[in-house]
Amino acid sequence: MTRRFSPTRLAAFVQGILEAAGTPADLAAIVADTLVDADLKGVESHGVLRVPHYLELMTEGYIKPAGRSTVVREAPTWVMVDGQQGFGHCALLNLCERVAVKAERTGVAIGGLTNTTHTGRIGWFAEKIVGRGLAIQITGGGAHRLPEHTSVAPYGGRERILSTNPITLGWPGGRFGSIIADFSTSATAEGKVRFHRERGESLPPGWILDRDGVPSTDPDALYGGGSILPMGAHKGYGLALFNEYLGGIMLGPTYEANWTVTILDPTAFGDSQVQLQDAEALLQRIKDSPAAQGYREVLLPGELEEMVARERTHTGIPVADAIWDRITEVAAGLGIPPLDE
Repeated sequence: MTRRFSPTRLAAFVQGILEAAGTPADLAAIVADTLVDADLKGVESHGVLRVPHYLELMTEGYIKPAGRSTVVREAPTWVMVDGQQGFGHCALLNLCERVAVKAERTGVAIGGLTNTTHTGRIGWFAEKIVGRGLAIQITGGGAHRLPEHTSVAPYGGRERILSTNPITLGWPGGRFGSIIADFSTSATAEGKVRFHRERGESLPPGWILDRDGVPSTDPDALYGGGSILPMGAHKGYGLALFNEYLGGIMLGPTYEANWTVTILDPTAFGDSQVQLQDAEALLQRIKDSPAAQGYREVLLPGELEEMVARERTHTGIPVADAIWDRITEVAAGLGIPPLDE
Protein backbone atom coordinates (compact mmCIF):
# COMPACT_ATOMS: atom_id res chain seq x y z
CA MET A 1 0.00 0.00 0.00
CA THR A 2 1.08 3.55 -0.71
CA ARG A 3 -0.01 7.06 0.17
CA ARG A 4 0.23 10.07 -2.14
CA PHE A 5 1.26 13.61 -1.29
CA SER A 6 1.68 16.82 -3.23
CA PRO A 7 5.35 17.79 -3.73
CA THR A 8 4.88 21.15 -1.99
CA ARG A 9 3.26 19.74 1.16
CA LEU A 10 5.68 16.84 1.37
CA ALA A 11 8.70 19.17 1.07
CA ALA A 12 7.31 21.44 3.79
CA PHE A 13 6.76 18.41 6.05
CA VAL A 14 10.31 17.13 5.53
CA GLN A 15 11.74 20.61 6.03
CA GLY A 16 9.86 20.89 9.32
CA ILE A 17 11.32 17.59 10.52
CA LEU A 18 14.86 18.68 9.68
CA GLU A 19 14.39 22.07 11.33
CA ALA A 20 13.01 20.44 14.48
CA ALA A 21 16.15 18.30 14.55
CA GLY A 22 18.42 21.35 14.50
CA THR A 23 18.92 22.21 10.84
CA PRO A 24 18.75 25.93 9.92
CA ALA A 25 15.73 26.75 7.76
CA ASP A 26 17.66 27.63 4.59
CA LEU A 27 19.70 24.42 4.71
CA ALA A 28 16.65 22.30 5.60
CA ALA A 29 14.81 23.73 2.59
CA ILE A 30 17.61 22.62 0.23
CA VAL A 31 17.72 19.10 1.65
CA ALA A 32 13.94 18.74 1.56
CA ASP A 33 13.82 20.00 -2.02
CA THR A 34 16.40 17.46 -3.21
CA LEU A 35 14.70 14.54 -1.45
CA VAL A 36 11.19 15.34 -2.67
CA ASP A 37 12.43 16.09 -6.18
CA ALA A 38 14.05 12.64 -6.27
CA ASP A 39 10.71 11.04 -5.38
CA LEU A 40 8.93 13.27 -7.88
CA LYS A 41 11.18 11.96 -10.64
CA GLY A 42 10.85 8.33 -9.58
CA VAL A 43 14.29 8.01 -7.97
CA GLU A 44 12.89 6.82 -4.64
CA SER A 45 16.26 5.47 -3.49
CA HIS A 46 17.35 9.10 -2.95
CA GLY A 47 14.01 10.40 -1.73
CA VAL A 48 12.24 10.87 1.58
CA LEU A 49 13.02 7.32 2.71
CA ARG A 50 16.40 8.82 3.68
CA VAL A 51 14.90 11.07 6.36
CA PRO A 52 14.97 8.60 9.31
CA HIS A 53 18.54 7.60 8.48
CA TYR A 54 19.63 11.23 8.24
CA LEU A 55 18.16 11.86 11.69
CA GLU A 56 20.09 8.90 13.09
CA LEU A 57 23.30 10.30 11.59
CA MET A 58 22.54 13.72 13.07
CA THR A 59 21.98 12.18 16.51
CA GLU A 60 25.26 10.29 16.23
CA GLY A 61 27.07 13.52 15.29
CA TYR A 62 28.05 12.18 11.87
CA ILE A 63 26.02 14.87 10.10
CA LYS A 64 26.41 18.32 11.62
CA PRO A 65 23.02 19.84 10.73
CA ALA A 66 24.20 23.45 11.02
CA GLY A 67 27.46 22.83 9.16
CA ARG A 68 28.02 25.30 6.31
CA SER A 69 30.52 24.66 3.56
CA THR A 70 33.44 27.07 3.19
CA VAL A 71 35.97 27.91 0.48
CA VAL A 72 39.41 26.56 1.34
CA ARG A 73 41.31 28.06 -1.59
CA GLU A 74 40.55 29.20 -5.11
CA ALA A 75 41.85 30.73 -8.34
CA PRO A 76 40.06 32.14 -11.40
CA THR A 77 39.38 28.68 -12.89
CA TRP A 78 39.13 26.40 -9.84
CA VAL A 79 37.91 26.26 -6.26
CA MET A 80 38.20 23.88 -3.29
CA VAL A 81 35.31 23.69 -0.81
CA ASP A 82 35.16 22.07 2.64
CA GLY A 83 31.73 20.68 3.49
CA GLN A 84 32.28 21.07 7.24
CA GLN A 85 30.54 17.68 7.71
CA GLY A 86 27.18 19.31 7.11
CA PHE A 87 24.53 18.15 4.68
CA GLY A 88 26.22 17.26 1.41
CA HIS A 89 23.22 18.53 -0.58
CA CYS A 90 23.96 22.08 0.57
CA ALA A 91 27.73 21.81 0.16
CA LEU A 92 27.57 20.41 -3.37
CA LEU A 93 25.07 23.08 -4.42
CA ASN A 94 27.45 25.74 -3.08
CA LEU A 95 30.32 24.21 -5.06
CA CYS A 96 28.31 23.94 -8.28
CA GLU A 97 27.18 27.56 -8.09
CA ARG A 98 30.72 28.80 -7.45
CA VAL A 99 32.18 26.78 -10.32
CA ALA A 100 29.38 27.98 -12.62
CA VAL A 101 30.23 31.62 -11.94
CA LYS A 102 33.88 30.95 -12.75
CA ALA A 103 32.98 29.07 -15.95
CA GLU A 104 30.78 31.94 -17.11
CA ARG A 105 33.82 34.22 -16.74
CA THR A 106 36.56 31.99 -18.13
CA GLY A 107 34.82 29.37 -20.32
CA VAL A 108 35.74 26.38 -18.18
CA ALA A 109 36.23 25.79 -14.46
CA ILE A 110 36.58 22.92 -12.02
CA GLY A 111 35.96 22.50 -8.32
CA GLY A 112 36.48 19.95 -5.58
CA LEU A 113 34.43 19.18 -2.45
CA THR A 114 35.77 17.33 0.60
CA ASN A 115 34.71 16.67 4.20
CA THR A 116 31.04 16.28 3.33
CA THR A 117 28.19 13.82 3.85
CA HIS A 118 25.54 12.23 1.61
CA THR A 119 24.55 14.47 -1.29
CA GLY A 120 21.33 12.89 -2.56
CA ARG A 121 20.40 12.65 -6.24
CA ILE A 122 23.21 14.26 -8.25
CA GLY A 123 21.04 14.97 -11.28
CA TRP A 124 19.29 17.66 -9.22
CA PHE A 125 22.48 19.75 -9.20
CA ALA A 126 23.15 19.20 -12.90
CA GLU A 127 19.63 20.35 -13.77
CA LYS A 128 20.18 23.66 -11.99
CA ILE A 129 23.46 24.35 -13.79
CA VAL A 130 22.28 23.31 -17.25
CA GLY A 131 19.37 25.68 -16.73
CA ARG A 132 21.96 28.45 -16.91
CA GLY A 133 23.01 27.30 -20.40
CA LEU A 134 26.13 25.49 -19.17
CA ALA A 135 27.39 21.93 -19.52
CA ILE A 136 28.48 20.01 -16.42
CA GLN A 137 30.21 16.85 -15.24
CA ILE A 138 30.04 15.72 -11.61
CA THR A 139 31.99 12.74 -10.26
CA GLY A 140 32.08 11.18 -6.80
CA GLY A 141 34.74 8.95 -5.31
CA GLY A 142 37.29 8.48 -2.59
CA ALA A 143 35.68 5.96 -0.26
CA HIS A 144 38.31 3.26 -0.74
CA ARG A 145 39.91 4.26 2.58
CA LEU A 146 36.58 3.93 4.42
CA PRO A 147 35.30 0.33 4.67
CA GLU A 148 31.96 1.51 6.04
CA HIS A 149 31.31 3.38 2.78
CA THR A 150 32.50 0.77 0.29
CA SER A 151 29.95 -1.54 -1.30
CA VAL A 152 31.22 -2.41 -4.79
CA ALA A 153 33.52 -5.24 -5.82
CA PRO A 154 36.11 -4.74 -8.56
CA TYR A 155 35.43 -6.56 -11.83
CA GLY A 156 36.09 -10.26 -11.27
CA GLY A 157 36.29 -9.88 -7.48
CA ARG A 158 33.90 -10.08 -4.52
CA GLU A 159 35.50 -7.84 -1.87
CA ARG A 160 33.92 -4.46 -1.22
CA ILE A 161 36.71 -2.07 -2.24
CA LEU A 162 34.97 0.72 -4.18
CA SER A 163 31.91 2.88 -3.60
CA THR A 164 29.13 3.33 -6.16
CA ASN A 165 31.25 6.23 -7.54
CA PRO A 166 28.53 8.10 -9.45
CA ILE A 167 28.99 10.23 -12.54
CA THR A 168 26.54 12.83 -13.81
CA LEU A 169 26.62 14.64 -17.14
CA GLY A 170 24.35 17.48 -18.22
CA TRP A 171 24.13 19.74 -21.26
CA PRO A 172 21.67 22.06 -23.03
CA GLY A 173 19.30 20.38 -25.48
CA GLY A 174 17.52 23.41 -26.93
CA ARG A 175 13.80 22.76 -27.22
CA PHE A 176 14.36 19.33 -25.62
CA GLY A 177 15.40 21.03 -22.39
CA SER A 178 18.20 19.86 -20.14
CA ILE A 179 19.75 16.51 -21.07
CA ILE A 180 20.84 14.74 -17.86
CA ALA A 181 22.68 11.42 -17.68
CA ASP A 182 22.90 10.51 -14.00
CA PHE A 183 24.11 7.07 -12.96
CA SER A 184 26.38 5.17 -10.62
CA THR A 185 29.34 3.26 -12.01
CA SER A 186 28.00 0.22 -10.18
CA ALA A 187 25.15 -2.04 -11.34
CA THR A 188 22.89 -0.16 -8.92
CA ALA A 189 23.02 2.42 -6.17
CA GLU A 190 23.04 1.17 -2.58
CA GLY A 191 19.93 3.25 -1.98
CA LYS A 192 18.02 1.22 -4.56
CA VAL A 193 18.92 -1.98 -2.71
CA ARG A 194 17.75 -0.27 0.49
CA PHE A 195 14.50 0.74 -1.24
CA HIS A 196 13.74 -2.84 -2.32
CA ARG A 197 14.56 -4.12 1.16
CA GLU A 198 12.23 -1.56 2.77
CA ARG A 199 9.44 -2.78 0.48
CA GLY A 200 10.21 -6.47 1.05
CA GLU A 201 11.05 -7.00 -2.62
CA SER A 202 13.67 -9.15 -4.37
CA LEU A 203 16.36 -7.48 -6.49
CA PRO A 204 16.75 -7.84 -10.24
CA PRO A 205 19.45 -10.40 -11.21
CA GLY A 206 22.91 -8.97 -11.83
CA TRP A 207 22.92 -6.34 -9.10
CA ILE A 208 24.73 -7.98 -6.18
CA LEU A 209 26.83 -10.89 -4.94
CA ASP A 210 26.50 -12.49 -1.52
CA ARG A 211 29.45 -12.75 0.89
CA ASP A 212 30.72 -15.86 -0.94
CA GLY A 213 30.71 -14.14 -4.34
CA VAL A 214 27.55 -15.90 -5.51
CA PRO A 215 24.95 -13.82 -7.44
CA SER A 216 21.91 -13.05 -5.29
CA THR A 217 18.54 -11.31 -5.53
CA ASP A 218 18.10 -11.02 -1.74
CA PRO A 219 18.66 -7.40 -0.57
CA ASP A 220 19.81 -8.65 2.85
CA ALA A 221 22.73 -10.43 1.17
CA LEU A 222 24.36 -7.06 0.53
CA TYR A 223 24.13 -6.08 4.19
CA GLY A 224 25.37 -9.51 5.24
CA GLY A 225 28.81 -9.02 3.74
CA GLY A 226 27.92 -9.08 0.06
CA SER A 227 28.87 -6.57 -2.62
CA ILE A 228 27.40 -4.66 -5.57
CA LEU A 229 28.66 -5.51 -9.05
CA PRO A 230 30.23 -2.87 -11.30
CA MET A 231 28.06 -1.48 -14.09
CA GLY A 232 28.78 -2.99 -17.50
CA ALA A 233 31.44 -5.33 -16.10
CA HIS A 234 34.94 -3.99 -16.88
CA LYS A 235 33.60 -0.72 -18.34
CA GLY A 236 31.92 0.46 -15.16
CA TYR A 237 34.94 -0.78 -13.24
CA GLY A 238 37.23 1.49 -15.29
CA LEU A 239 34.98 4.50 -14.77
CA ALA A 240 34.82 3.79 -11.04
CA LEU A 241 38.60 3.72 -10.75
CA PHE A 242 38.90 7.06 -12.57
CA ASN A 243 36.32 8.58 -10.21
CA GLU A 244 38.31 7.11 -7.33
CA TYR A 245 41.43 8.81 -8.65
CA LEU A 246 39.73 12.20 -8.91
CA GLY A 247 37.89 12.05 -5.59
CA GLY A 248 40.13 9.91 -3.42
CA ILE A 249 43.65 10.49 -4.70
CA MET A 250 43.63 13.93 -6.32
CA LEU A 251 41.43 15.51 -3.63
CA GLY A 252 42.84 13.44 -0.75
CA PRO A 253 41.21 11.95 2.36
CA THR A 254 37.43 11.64 2.47
CA TYR A 255 34.75 11.89 5.12
CA GLU A 256 32.20 9.94 3.06
CA ALA A 257 32.84 10.79 -0.59
CA ASN A 258 34.65 13.62 -2.35
CA TRP A 259 33.24 15.34 -5.43
CA THR A 260 34.62 17.06 -8.50
CA VAL A 261 32.56 19.44 -10.60
CA THR A 262 33.65 20.53 -14.07
CA ILE A 263 31.56 23.14 -15.89
CA LEU A 264 31.87 24.42 -19.45
CA ASP A 265 30.34 27.52 -21.01
CA PRO A 266 29.53 26.31 -24.54
CA THR A 267 29.53 29.89 -25.87
CA ALA A 268 33.30 30.04 -25.28
CA PHE A 269 33.75 27.40 -28.00
CA GLY A 270 31.29 28.51 -30.66
CA ASP A 271 28.04 30.22 -31.57
CA SER A 272 25.37 29.23 -29.06
CA GLN A 273 22.53 29.25 -31.61
CA VAL A 274 24.44 26.97 -33.98
CA GLN A 275 25.25 24.64 -31.07
CA LEU A 276 21.62 24.43 -29.98
CA GLN A 277 20.43 23.85 -33.55
CA ASP A 278 22.93 21.00 -33.96
CA ALA A 279 21.96 19.54 -30.59
CA GLU A 280 18.27 19.69 -31.46
CA ALA A 281 18.88 18.05 -34.84
CA LEU A 282 20.73 15.12 -33.23
CA LEU A 283 18.18 14.71 -30.47
CA GLN A 284 15.28 14.88 -32.93
CA ARG A 285 16.92 12.20 -35.10
CA ILE A 286 17.21 9.99 -32.02
CA LYS A 287 13.58 10.60 -31.04
CA ASP A 288 12.42 9.80 -34.59
CA SER A 289 14.40 6.56 -34.79
CA PRO A 290 12.43 3.29 -34.59
CA ALA A 291 12.17 1.54 -31.24
CA ALA A 292 13.70 -1.90 -30.75
CA GLN A 293 11.59 -4.91 -29.79
CA GLY A 294 10.26 -4.54 -26.26
CA TYR A 295 10.44 -0.72 -26.27
CA ARG A 296 7.70 1.77 -27.10
CA GLU A 297 10.01 4.66 -28.00
CA VAL A 298 13.59 5.86 -27.79
CA LEU A 299 14.07 8.08 -24.74
CA LEU A 300 16.70 10.74 -24.16
CA PRO A 301 18.79 10.74 -20.96
CA GLY A 302 16.65 12.15 -18.17
CA GLU A 303 13.44 12.00 -20.21
CA LEU A 304 11.93 9.16 -18.19
CA GLU A 305 12.40 11.11 -14.96
CA GLU A 306 10.69 14.13 -16.50
CA MET A 307 7.77 11.98 -17.67
CA VAL A 308 7.36 10.57 -14.16
CA ALA A 309 7.57 14.07 -12.68
CA ARG A 310 4.81 15.39 -14.93
CA GLU A 311 2.51 12.56 -13.88
CA ARG A 312 3.30 12.80 -10.17
CA THR A 313 2.83 16.55 -10.17
CA HIS A 314 -0.84 15.83 -10.86
CA THR A 315 -1.37 12.52 -9.06
CA GLY A 316 0.90 13.09 -6.06
CA ILE A 317 4.13 11.46 -4.92
CA PRO A 318 3.60 7.85 -3.80
CA VAL A 319 5.23 6.78 -0.54
CA ALA A 320 5.02 3.15 0.59
CA ASP A 321 3.31 2.60 3.95
CA ALA A 322 6.39 0.97 5.48
CA ILE A 323 8.52 3.98 4.59
CA TRP A 324 5.87 6.50 5.64
CA ASP A 325 5.39 4.80 9.01
CA ARG A 326 9.09 5.25 9.79
CA ILE A 327 9.02 8.91 8.74
CA THR A 328 5.93 9.73 10.81
CA GLU A 329 7.45 7.90 13.78
CA VAL A 330 10.56 10.10 13.80
CA ALA A 331 8.40 13.18 13.15
CA ALA A 332 6.24 12.34 16.19
CA GLY A 333 9.39 12.02 18.27
CA LEU A 334 10.16 15.63 17.36
CA GLY A 335 6.65 16.81 18.16
CA ILE A 336 5.51 17.14 14.54
CA PRO A 337 1.97 15.91 13.77
CA PRO A 338 1.45 13.54 10.83
CA LEU A 339 0.77 14.87 7.35
CA ASP A 340 -2.64 14.06 5.91
CA GLU A 341 -2.85 12.80 2.35
